[in-house]
Amino acid sequence: MLAIVDQSPAVQPANNRHGHAPWRSDPDHFPRRGQSSQIGRDFERHGGVASAEDVALLMRRHCEQPVSQLARWIVGSKIVHFVDQSQTWVPLFQFDLDDMSIRPAVIALLGELGTVMDSDELAAWFVTCNEWLSDEAPIDMMEADFPAVLDAARADRFVTRG
Repeated sequence: MLAIVDQSPAVQPANNRHGHAPWRSDPDHFPRRGQSSQIGRDFERHGGVASAEDVALLMRRHCEQPVSQLARWIVGSKIVHFVDQSQTWVPLFQFDLDDMSIRPAVIALLGELGTVMDSDELAAWFVTCNEWLSDEAPIDMMEADFPAVLDAARADRFVTRG
């Protein structure tokens, strides 16, 4: 049975006036064993999250070796994912659920941010209010104004790199 659950880190947007990137999450709000978290609820509006095992099951109809393909995507930072309580979680917004391909918008955004953020930071970036986007979360703006989201990712990459 496929289980899509809320198991992700809660984040707080940081203040850019203090020199942090506009998306920067507070590391003290990432989940600790036994805590529920907010980030999964944030992803719920956009398809929720699923365990890596369940994503591999969804991929079976479209891929000969779904576990290997998913592992390559995770290790290569080709998809958004995070670990909570020793479980890898994958937000489903990033897939075309008809064929489980990665959406081109996600590929472009991870191309901008993947070299300057770890997996937890990437997951947080998508659901955290972003100053470059008038305090909207990138995930909420992707359909309406993808060029602005891509510009925000570029700006955050530049700020993060220093």
